[in-house]
Amino acid sequence: MASIKPKIPVIRVITWKLRIKKNDKRYAGHPQFLFHLECPVTGDENFFKLRAWCWETWGPSKSWYDWQNAYSRNLFGDELCQNPCWCWIDDEQRHRLLFATKDEVALFKLSTGLG
Repeated sequence: MASIKPKIPVIRVITWKLRIKKNDKRYAGHPQFLFHLECPVTGDENFFKLRAWCWETWGPSKSWYDWQNAYSRNLFGDELCQNPCWCWIDDEQRHRLLFATKDEVALFKLSTGLG
């Protein structure tokens, strides 16, 4: 008689190495945002924590698609959350934080220890 072994669930631990990359024409956000931080789409809350840090540091912003729509219609102003420093992409394929210049990237790296 064969012994029955209990099935042990396999838990995959996903560790991600965050790296800030330079945007070119291939990336959403170019040319208004010159850098991006790619986060995996895992349902992990780290992306949302990093986005909250950006919100607290540079003020409110909006998703890239809303940002681009307002930009193309020349709608600016604090009341519209049209933040020139940062925005994000949060869809089914990707989670990205977009940064406008090297200054935002430097502050992000210094403050979070990431990138």
